[in-house]
Amino acid sequence: MIGLFIGIYSVGKNDALQFVILDLGVKFPFQPGDVVFINSHLLQHFVTEWEPYNFPDGRKGGRYSIIQFNHEKIVEWGLSDNSSRP
Repeated sequence: MIGLFIGIYSVGKNDALQFVILDLGVKFPFQPGDVVFINSHLLQHFVTEWEPYNFPDGRKGGRYSIIQFNHEKIVEWGLSDNSSRP
């Protein structure tokens, strides 16, 4: 299995969030507007705990992640001899 590459886009109020790639032993800030591309099949990953943001009108703010992924069959097709044909 080749695995899936995903793109993770961070939005919302999450100023203190850290993105952790456990298998590599690294973590780095994951701020709103950041995008991370990772092979989710090979590398275990997660984000650290966060506290909801308190808006001035009393609402609680959140953290959102938008995930884009490609199916393994697309990767296999791209690596095959047939990938140059429409």
